[in-house]
Amino acid sequence: MKRRKLTVCGILTVFLVLLTAFTAFAGTWQRDGWGWWYQRDDGSYPKNVITTIDGERYAFDKYGYMFANAWVQADKWYYFTGNGTMARNTWIDGSFYVGDDGVMLTNAWTPDGYWVNELGAWDPS
Repeated sequence: MKRRKLTVCGILTVFLVLLTAFTAFAGTWQRDGWGWWYQRDDGSYPKNVITTIDGERYAFDKYGYMFANAWVQADKWYYFTGNGTMARNTWIDGSFYVGDDGVMLTNAWTPDGYWVNELGAWDPS
């Protein structure tokens, strides 16, 4: 009986340790007078990168602040909305289109049948 209790306690201990290990990767959004940033539980924060947080893509500047209502050039051009998430499958300012991967289309037809030029701008001709 004593051995069974020790086994159950050991299994529960391992389970609780694993559970807390998984939650250690979470973080929190912070805001100050300059803007929003994401602070990981270990105190670090993303800087100068596009990264995924809770299933959404966000871009951060060299100081760690989130881009919002802004175009960001990494390998290609991306647009980040007012809440900081990467825009997808939509027109930006009625002139530029970003596809499913968030990349601004250039020299291409949009899914709704419009042409965008080499700069990514809608070309009515």
